Amino acid sequence: MDGFLFSIFLFALMAITIPALVLYAIYRAFVAMNLKRVGVAIVIAITSFLCYEVYTAIYPTDSFYFEEYKTITLREPPKSAVVIKKTASYPDFKGEYASAALIRLSRTDYANLLNDLSKDKRLQEVLQVSGSQEYNEVTSFLKNNDVSRGFTREQKGEEDRYYYIGFMDDGCTIVSYIVVS
Repeated sequence: MDGFLFSIFLFALMAITIPALVLYAIYRAFVAMNLKRVGVAIVIAITSFLCYEVYTAIYPTDSFYFEEYKTITLREPPKSAVVIKKTASYPDFKGEYASAALIRLSRTDYANLLNDLSKDKRLQEVLQVSGSQEYNEVTSFLKNNDVSRGFTREQKGEEDRYYYIGFMDDGCTIVSYIVVS
């Protein structure tokens, strides 16, 4: 275990030290050209960009969950779609992760989507979902988290992926759920 902790420490040290040294070299290059303010601005811009990228990798934006919705349903999300609860595990070294989002739709969009998916031969209706911690986390948010209908989709060549969309009993909330294993 000590070797594992040392490896994590060494990786963290490199992940912080190498970018810091590169930023310092950029800053020094601009100072040498008598452009200290430009150097500072570039270092701040690069640091801000890197911080934003790390943050959105850990806490994905709503657009990530709308892309997941499109992957599951093969449809664009309606204009009324609002993500009300979301969670995703961080991908491991093999790219395995799970994500789930609770999305509120207008009653009309909910009914239209349910009708469309019921007729779509690429999706199969299922009675139960094999949920994970992420799925349970977003559905426990509701007082009545019963799914009235659910659909899965299989993609040839992507047998390691589980695509699911569930329609809650309230007539306006859906849960999208993807597992990549």
